[in-house]
Amino acid sequence: MTEIDLDHESAKAVEALVYRLKNREPGTDDEVFALEYVTAMRGHGWRPTLAQRVPWQRVEGDSRLPDASKDGGAQYLAAKQALAQRREAQNADQEAARG
Repeated sequence: MTEIDLDHESAKAVEALVYRLKNREPGTDDEVFALEYVTAMRGHGWRPTLAQRVPWQRVEGDSRLPDASKDGGAQYLAAKQALAQRREAQNADQEAARG
């Protein structure tokens, strides 16, 4: 079988379907075969849901930041430099206090 990362239940469902396809009687009606498989899945507790995919939306910047914008990278670098300067100042103050 092709290596695909599936949860245990999905992997077992795929395994069952592959088994049924390989051992299928020649000339079996496709619709009857599919109905039998779905019936077996329901017998094991599978239930279809009405869940639908959420449409993909492009998000500009990082929405986790309060001022996310197109220049978010520049804001990040400025914040990183300011943090580095504060750390240097703190280290200098600590060294001066030690004497």
